[in-house]
Amino acid sequence: GTSPWPPPRAAGVGRIVLDDRLPLGIFELASLAGTPRRVETFAGRGLIVVVGRAADPETAALCDAIAARNADLERGGVATWALALPEPGQEAAARAVLEKHGPRGASGILDARAAQALEVLLVEVLGPFERIPLPLALLIDRGGSLALLRAGPVETEALLADALAVA
Repeated sequence: GTSPWPPPRAAGVGRIVLDDRLPLGIFELASLAGTPRRVETFAGRGLIVVVGRAADPETAALCDAIAARNADLERGGVATWALALPEPGQEAAARAVLEKHGPRGASGILDARAAQALEVLLVEVLGPFERIPLPLALLIDRGGSLALLRAGPVETEALLADALAVA
């Protein structure tokens, strides 16, 4: 079948605030270090999870913009993580992009199982869909629940304001 993940720069769905926050404590974040990290290990802090294609310049630019404001996020109690979608044959390139643009020690490449788990999560939030615009930014509150989602081109300052408010 065709992938639900669109090519870069698809039309965005924008900003979605969840009326009922969705617990994600056991959701595992892939890690370049090897051992995935569960969302619940960030308890007491907010979390921004950026998901995109490693080859997408928008995803790299968003990671860079977030990194530039990392001190503000840390002061506000917000951690960050970057995840690249699996693309066959592109693992080495994805690793290089994440090492350059992703948060230090806080990024990974989703395997097929994790990508499917993310897709199920998004269906829960958005209902059935054909394609999801990238990059995605999942904003998770201090209790480990998804509070807000941004999909498609993301305005960094608005994202950071949301992350600090959610945390």
